[in-house]
Amino acid sequence: GVHENTLYPGIRELIQALKNEDIILAIASSKPTLFVEQILDDFNIKEYFTVVQGSDMAGKHVEKEDVLKFAIEKLAIAEKDINNTVMVGDRKFDAIAAKKFGLKAIAVTYGYAVDGEWENIEVDYFAQTPQEILNYEG
Repeated sequence: GVHENTLYPGIRELIQALKNEDIILAIASSKPTLFVEQILDDFNIKEYFTVVQGSDMAGKHVEKEDVLKFAIEKLAIAEKDINNTVMVGDRKFDAIAAKKFGLKAIAVTYGYAVDGEWENIEVDYFAQTPQEILNYEG
């Protein structure tokens, strides 16, 4: 299914707007890094991301916390800057991992989360659309 993806409407505009604001973008995915990079290449958006971190092909480091830890290390985020780092995710595991590392968390409601998944999960902001991510002022 690596070539059967589609971008949500507004994603390309979102990442372009964030880059125009000099915001560093990274991906921390439980999918294997190779597949994530192929997907980004298919949509011609890989250039926007400073770090692309996924799991390995052997099935190791698939937990969101592991992947996020590696992405944070690759980005070399200083302790003083961690509070200004935001994880955008469509599953509760994204927010849980973000909070473990002291990041802010934006939950998007247009992704793969099932009904009720965000109940009792700490997030800083909910976005119904990619455009709403730009409204976050945290």
